This record gives sequence, C-alpha cells and structure tokens, in this order.
Amino acid sequence: MEKLETRAGWSFPSVDEHWLLGYPQELGNFVEAIALDRLPLANVQLGRDVVEVMYAAYVSAEEGRRVELPVRRQSDTLDEEKSR
Repeated sequence: MEKLETRAGWSFPSVDEHWLLGYPQELGNFVEAIALDRLPLANVQLGRDVVEVMYAAYVSAEEGRRVELPVRRQSDTLDEEKSR
C-alpha cells in the first residue's frame, strides 16, 4: 500500500520481492564464504565498478554522448584546460 498513489484500482505486488532483490542470495553467499573459508563473491572492487557504470549512465544521459570508463565529464576536461 505504501507505494500506491491512491487507494483506487489494482496493485500488482511481487510475490518474491525479497528474492528478486537478491537478499537471500547475498546472505547465502556470506554464510558459505565463512563456512568454506573463502572470499565472498562480491567485494569492494565489484561495488566500485557498479557505481562507476551507474555514474557513466547518468553522465551519458545528461551529456548525450557515449562515455568511456573511467568516467571523465566534459566539464572536468574544460576545468583542467582552464587551470593550465
């Protein structure tokens, strides 16, 4: 109910929302890593890569151009040229 704009009409709840968001898989991986004395599948580098890709998508949408990774905004390039 908290996500509905009004009380009228139909809502389409996801039966397995917690599973689709990956929480059981994340917790299972964490427990397996401890039990099997191994590193978890996700780490800081994966998190950094995900943030970089998402940021590139925002920059691409804002500037209307293809963005290469690592992300460099056109305004960053202009600022560097002005400082020289």
